[in-house]
Order: sequence, then C-alpha cells, then structure tokens
Amino acid sequence: MIKDKLKYIPEIDGLRAIAVLLVVFYHLKIPYFSGGFLGVDIFFVISGFVISLNISNLIKEKNFSILNFFYKRILRILPSVISVSLLCFLIAFFYFSPNQFKDTLKVILSSLSFFSNYYFAFNNDYFDNISKFQPMLHTWSVSLEIQLYLVFGLFTYYFYKIDAPKKEAYFLVLIFLLSIIGSQFSGNLKLEYPFVEKKFEFFNQSKYFSFYFIFGRLWEFLAG
Repeated sequence: MIKDKLKYIPEIDGLRAIAVLLVVFYHLKIPYFSGGFLGVDIFFVISGFVISLNISNLIKEKNFSILNFFYKRILRILPSVISVSLLCFLIAFFYFSPNQFKDTLKVILSSLSFFSNYYFAFNNDYFDNISKFQPMLHTWSVSLEIQLYLVFGLFTYYFYKIDAPKKEAYFLVLIFLLSIIGSQFSGNLKLEYPFVEKKFEFFNQSKYFSFYFIFGRLWEFLAG
C-alpha cells in the first residue's frame, strides 16, 4: 500500500490563511493591501515545500511513481475546476451575448486542460479593467500549479531513476537562479549589442518570464 499522507503541519495552514486574506483584501481594494497579490507567491512557495516533502517521503519508501504522483495531483484539483467551469458555463449560457459566450467556452476549455495561463497571457492583461469581468481569470494559477507539478515530478523521476541526487540538487539550484534572474531582469535584455538596455531596471520582466509563465515562477516553487 502506498503511503503518501504527510504529517499535518499547522504552520502551513497559517501561511495559507495569510495568503488567502492578502489576495482577498487586494481584490477588495482595502487600503494598505495594494501588494496583496503576493499571497499568490506565498501559495507557490508552500506548494513547492509540500510537494517536495511528499516526493521525498515516497522516494524514501521506494514508492515514487510519476504516473501515480501526477494522477493524485489532478484528482485533487480537477473537481473544483469542473465545478467552477460548470457554474460559469450556465451563467454565460443564460446571460451572456453570443460572442461573450463563445469567449467563455474558450476559457473553460483552456481551464479544464490546465493551459489557461497561456490563454490569458496572450489574450488578457491581468490588470486591465476588462479582466475584472472574466470570472475564470483566477484559473491561470491552477493551470500553472499543475504544470509546475508535472515539470518538477519529471525532473525528480529522472534523477531518481539514474540515482543521482547530487546532480539533481545542482540542476535545481541552476534552474532556481535562471528563473529568478529571468523573472526580475529579463526585460532589460535585447538582441542587439550591448544586449542590455541602457536604463537598467531592477524589476523588468519580459513577456515570456511574466507571472503567467512557468519559468518565471519556478524559483518560487523551488524556494519552497
């Protein structure tokens, strides 16, 4: 029998509660919480910690299976995505115009396939006013989390199979550094000499390292 239940850590739930409140207060535009979107960053760090601990325990018990690992992650998240998608479908069907209904169907399909982060990256700016009327915009983070599980699980499975934990550690440290550098400075880079913008900015993301994309978020997951 495969054991993958983790010991309950109350501090993790405390951090989750703080993250939820930060995000809720941010969206409610409560004063002094303009940076409340950092709650999402906290969630990714927590996910990295919990998933790493889970994988570590399974490897120690020689029970790690990439298919079983990914299946359980999907099983945990998919029901809530289906519920929200069904509710949004019904609302859109009865109250939206034909064009709005068509757009909502695209969002629902991208959410159910866990690729809504890419859909929104090329179709919506999270901070545009029109995004306030997109009821499934939040599913970008769910899609991204599933993708992080898959990538991290595959990396772990590969190094687990070749029995090279030290190489895995070096590789993940390298990915961590590239991810955090990309998420902070990539917008300063350009293809022409001298390959860096004259006015160098500390926080300057390129489109492909934005918070919608997996590589720009890997460092948070790995930090956990």
